[in-house]
Parts: sequence; structure tokens; C-alpha cells
Amino acid sequence: MYNVSSGSDPLLYEKKSKIKLLSSSENCLYKNVDTQLHDGHYNKRRFSISDPLTFGNRSASIGLSITNLNSSNNQVSDSPVEVQKCPHPCTPFLNPTFILFVVANCLATTVSATFLSYLPLYAKHHNIDNIKIVILVSLTGAVDFVGRICSGIMADIRHIKTYYILAISQGVCGVIYNCSPLLTSFDELVVFCVAIGLFAGVQLVLMFSHTVEIVGLDLTPPAVSILIVGQLPAFIFGPLIFGLLRDSTGDFIASFHTIGALALLSSVLFLCEPLTNRIIRRTQEVRFDQKAALNK
Repeated sequence: MYNVSSGSDPLLYEKKSKIKLLSSSENCLYKNVDTQLHDGHYNKRRFSISDPLTFGNRSASIGLSITNLNSSNNQVSDSPVEVQKCPHPCTPFLNPTFILFVVANCLATTVSATFLSYLPLYAKHHNIDNIKIVILVSLTGAVDFVGRICSGIMADIRHIKTYYILAISQGVCGVIYNCSPLLTSFDELVVFCVAIGLFAGVQLVLMFSHTVEIVGLDLTPPAVSILIVGQLPAFIFGPLIFGLLRDSTGDFIASFHTIGALALLSSVLFLCEPLTNRIIRRTQEVRFDQKAALNK
């Protein structure tokens, strides 16, 4: 927005400029520049410039000093520059709820990382022909796409908590995995693939939005990095343990039971999130009361 009053002479006798950059809670930096130009022989001219500058998710707060320029005495005065650094990458570890979520997320990733890797071999173990195996794999991928969309829609409903969706999805996967020795025919494997496809990928979709709910926008970038790094053991050792159990026992029973137990444990950890929040809240209230008593 520019406001220009009348004035014709560009000669300046006095110039005062004020520049201030602030970071708001909405991760925007706003620049306000007010410049007043005074001329003793001519009319006054005033410029007012205001425009938003968006830098994405930044938590840094920068305050630039006020600089006064006076042409009469040729003096320049600068106040110190105040800079607040970004939070440390390990700051999310100070939140016990986030630590619980990292562990549960790693266990839940094991479910989605192992299923498609061993589905063809498991179907071949039960004498399913190659064409039907292709159908099972394609069906799992299609249902997984639908399940991710549905989980996102459900997460947008206010009355449904995200950790409930995560807990239910992992609970269903755990039950299905433990019942897998009973699913041997093609029709039964279709049910197996549909159930795993619908619920196994839910955690991969909701982990980013749930991270924002736990740590807030300012700590989301380092928290997401920690989550992604925490998934690496699941992608590396999950299929490895599954294969070692299969080779050592000669069948898939022990492997599926192990993955099912991890899924159920992940579901329990997701359900422990509200309990952890209550404990943290009560601890903070006790500390606040103790400080208030000491101040008295």
C-alpha cells in the first residue's frame, strides 16, 4: 500500500527510517517501513510501505535495529542487533509424548515394510499361481491408496482423535497378522490383503500431522527428521528379522506372529499418549504451585 501526498522536490534535509522485522506465530515475517521526508521550502512527502514476506516454517525471530540518519550533524546511531536462533534439533526429545510416538511409529512402520515384501513368497508357499499373486499384490496397492485417503478424511473430523485412528489401525493389523496361519486359500488371502492394505498405511499418512499436534509448528521440522530417521531400523531390520524367522522355522507362522505382536504393541503405545499428556500436565501444575509457594 503506497500513500503519496503532494511534493515535487527530491531534495532531502531530514530522513528518518525505521525497519523492523518480526516473526509471528504463523511463520510470517512482516516488514513495515515508514519513511518521512521533510523539506523546509516545499510540501511534505510521506511514503508508507507494508507487505508480507513468507519464508515457510521458520521459528527464528530477528529484530533489526533502528537507524537514525541526520544530515545536519552527520551522526549515525545503531542499537544492537537481536537474533534468536532456531531451536536445537534435539529439542523434541524433551517432550515425553514425542518419544513415545517415535517408538510407536517405528514399530508401526515394521508392519507396512514387511507385508508386500513377503506376500508373493507367502502366497507361493500355499500353492497360489502367479496370476493370482499379481492380483493380490495389485489389490493390496489399490486398497492401500483408498485407505490412506479415508484416514486423512477421518483425521479432519474434530471429534476423532488422531491417536485413536492410529491405535485402531495397528490393532487391526496385529489381529490379522496373528490370524494369518488360518488364511491359506486365495479367497482368504484376499481378505488378508484388503485388511492390511486398508490399515497398514494409515500411520505413514498421519504421522506428519500428528507430529504437529504433539510438538507444534516451531519444532515440526526437527521432529519430522527424527521420525524419518527412526523409521530406518524398521525398514532395515523388519524384513531381515521376518526372513530370518522364516528360514529358521521353515514356515511363516513365527514371522507373522512377531510382526503381529509389534503391531499390537504399537497400538498400545498410541493409546498411552493421552495418559502421558495428563502426567506431563500434572507435573507442570505441581511445579507451578511450588514456584508460586516459594515466591510468597
